[in-house]
Amino acid sequence: MPLLATVAVSLLATTTASAAFSLAPQAPAASIESICTTATGQTVRLRFESASGDPAAGDQRVVIESPTGDRTTLPLPPASYEARAPLANLKSACSGLTAIDIGKENLLLVLSRSRWPEPAQADAVLIDTKQGRLLDRLADIGAVRRDTGDVFATRAAGPGAIELRLIYGGVPDAGIETDAVRIDEWLRLEVDGDRLRRRWRLPDANEPWSTTDVPAPTAATKQLQHVDKVLCRPQAAPAFTLNFESATGEFDMDDEQPVLVFDDGARLALPVEQASFEARRPLRNRTGICTNVSAFELSAARVLFLLSANARPGYSRAVAVLVDLRERRVLGVTPQLADIKAPSDRYFVTRESGAGALEVRLVREDIADSGIDAAASFAEAWLRFELAGDRLRYRWVAP
Repeated sequence: MPLLATVAVSLLATTTASAAFSLAPQAPAASIESICTTATGQTVRLRFESASGDPAAGDQRVVIESPTGDRTTLPLPPASYEARAPLANLKSACSGLTAIDIGKENLLLVLSRSRWPEPAQADAVLIDTKQGRLLDRLADIGAVRRDTGDVFATRAAGPGAIELRLIYGGVPDAGIETDAVRIDEWLRLEVDGDRLRRRWRLPDANEPWSTTDVPAPTAATKQLQHVDKVLCRPQAAPAFTLNFESATGEFDMDDEQPVLVFDDGARLALPVEQASFEARRPLRNRTGICTNVSAFELSAARVLFLLSANARPGYSRAVAVLVDLRERRVLGVTPQLADIKAPSDRYFVTRESGAGALEVRLVREDIADSGIDAAASFAEAWLRFELAGDRLRYRWVAP
């Protein structure tokens, strides 16, 4: 976040993109200063200067300062800029900022503009450090999810390119306003001569399907000390309860067993690994049949249960179970599939996906060499579940 500026004086007039370094009078104090070094050893200082002395006033200008003190104000619109570094997998050419050297003493720099209370917006600029020139600019390339903190989520992209996670879109009819429903994807920036290019790097839409096996029956927990009961009301079968039964009654023992209890007292234990399960509802865009648990009728009396297993100290993990309520048998169960990135106010991030199917947002990728253990180092994608005869299949799909 920008630091408070301490001195407010007149701001230099904006130069044109072709202007060379010029000797400047006394400069305003900078709220952000960064030392940039190219592969050839060329060093310049980037200063983000506010004439008002208030970085939140939206009047910061970006100035390049040479080692001899010559200064050029880049022809960028005034804004409230933020210091935002990359993850550890990208060596930045500028301290505290996200920049790569692309040769010829040119730098590709990604700037972060505050738009409070909206998420920060990213701009890409290409600068000639030797001449102090702005070569190209791509404005508003994408917004930054707040749960990434004060970094850009980045990954290695080869010479002259950078890839970072930016907001691609939102979830319609979500019913909540959090980062969890701001859908981010990989955006690739690359240099072509003196021009910048960008394109989204979206997941492959033709991922192979995985199919669940029919598991062996599981015996329900005995000598219960604690039971959490969830009421479920399907349309094509009588109401039942989903019990989470624990032999110890201790949350940290991870010994809860999900059990369906029908109106006649019959019981069906779901054959999943015992864990400490959490209440996690779908978004408003999907109608579930259970209170505070995500469960959906994919077809008449065939219900997909999407459960959240606490995997402390890491993120919770999702597991899916398909049950035929009329025959009272389990048709398929997944392993613990993927992490659930954020608490999301105890929601699964779902979206409308047609009859007989469900799509949910889960972690697909742990970003390599991120250097941190935080939300910024995990990349999500949509996982689609659908009926295939009597089986449940699933795969990652494009946004």
